[in-house]
Amino acid sequence: MWSQLRARLSIPPQQVVCNPRLPHRILQRCLTACPPLRKEHARGTPNTDSSDVDAVHVSEVDGRRAYYYYVDEHGQLFMHDTYPRNITTCFKDRRFLDFILRRLQHNDTGHAPIAYPYLSPCGNEWNFLACADTPIVYQDLAEDGQLLWAGTRVEPFRPEALRVAPDSGRLYHPAPKSIATRPGMPTHALLRSSLVLCHLASGLTVASTESQSHVSAATFSLTLRGQTYALSTLEPADRLVPGAEPTYRG
Repeated sequence: MWSQLRARLSIPPQQVVCNPRLPHRILQRCLTACPPLRKEHARGTPNTDSSDVDAVHVSEVDGRRAYYYYVDEHGQLFMHDTYPRNITTCFKDRRFLDFILRRLQHNDTGHAPIAYPYLSPCGNEWNFLACADTPIVYQDLAEDGQLLWAGTRVEPFRPEALRVAPDSGRLYHPAPKSIATRPGMPTHALLRSSLVLCHLASGLTVASTESQSHVSAATFSLTLRGQTYALSTLEPADRLVPGAEPTYRG
């Protein structure tokens, strides 16, 4: 894997392993068509020549340079061909995360709409995005009641609006208004598991009820700050459940 990556990036072997500048170099290449953001990013980035760096998964689509990304169930953003996917290999630059995720919209370009249902346009570049669950994942819950998403973006936490997926037990909150109001975008966003464990798990209750047809069904509730909220069931259309992970390769 490293030999293929090294060949694609045109970087000598000794610079690939344990090179702290490599993530910055890849990020610098991804922002070539966005001069204002690149200029801002460069203030905190060592000067590098990005001419010899190419994204791991990039192609040309209708004369535009196209990049391909993947958001996992923890909300971590990766170049789609990145393996292994973990905290070390995901994008961490908050400005870059804000830039990509706040521009998300439905992919109506006609290019790989099933494999990559979402698009983040940037000038003459198209950033296509696939996801494990929802494209936006809330990362943390601040003391002031704000849910954190992307790098620095926030959305007011509304516990009464939480929904639960009965098949997985995952919790979902209404997606940021700026995202949910766009045509074809999910109305709800996943809460990261660490957020639920740290802030909500102790107040979650699951009860079994029996309907008139004698079929057992689970009901969920959340007790938070002395108040109990009944959690509605999430409908598939609320999150536009993605299919299998895309295999498209440009």
